[in-house]
Amino acid sequence: MIRHSSPVACLLAASVLLSACSSGDPNPTSATSGTTSTATPVSVAPAESSTVTASPSITVGEVPGHPATAQALRAWATDLVAGNMDVLVRKCWTIAPSRVRSMYGDVEAIENAIAQPGIDGQFAYIWQDDTTSVSVKRSEIASGYACPYVSARSDSHIFTAEDAKYRVLRFVLRVLGKPVNADDTEAKYPLECTGWGPSELSDTSRAVAATTTSIDRDSLVASGGPDDWQVTVRGTSNDGDAREYRYSTTVGPEGYCISEVR
Repeated sequence: MIRHSSPVACLLAASVLLSACSSGDPNPTSATSGTTSTATPVSVAPAESSTVTASPSITVGEVPGHPATAQALRAWATDLVAGNMDVLVRKCWTIAPSRVRSMYGDVEAIENAIAQPGIDGQFAYIWQDDTTSVSVKRSEIASGYACPYVSARSDSHIFTAEDAKYRVLRFVLRVLGKPVNADDTEAKYPLECTGWGPSELSDTSRAVAATTTSIDRDSLVASGGPDDWQVTVRGTSNDGDAREYRYSTTVGPEGYCISEVR
């Protein structure tokens, strides 16, 4: 297992030292979960095998000691090979829809990467070949349907401003009691920065976020990056006043996490 001193270092080392390393539809509240109930049934490979066959045309490399990881990616890969992007957008509701469509477009490159043996990194499971890296956050595995991030192996930053904005949107929709999916809870899919010292989300920030009664989903704007983004969103507070909320995000074990709300 690779160990690094910080999430940013992990992301950099994942793409360089390792020879490299969840979404919904345009209306997130209509998205459905990528759970085992929607995933293709999985058959466990024989003990002596180093791969799990997803279909006659695709193979998913095993992560030594973590068979459930390859199985969860296999469920996603089966839909990828089927070629229905709308299904991927709907099931991968943990990832911004625009990112799903852009990352999952080159099926051949992804197939080649995930056929390689998987790596148990510090913050993600990783499959990669000479050009492409496919990484799965640990929170994706438990659902049985692992929606990965796909990037060029040479990329030192796999997350974008769209990822930061979507994390903030998911956080705010939780506050409003309208999560993008019923399974989108802090316990299952962490969005808050915890255990990161000065970056840890405070009770004061939670209290500010809790004053939100509505938002304009089209108003999210991100500035800064690539490790830390400031995301603003226009909304209405519980006193009826229109105001702008400012969210700070930073890279954590599960991608961007919310570190402050003002």
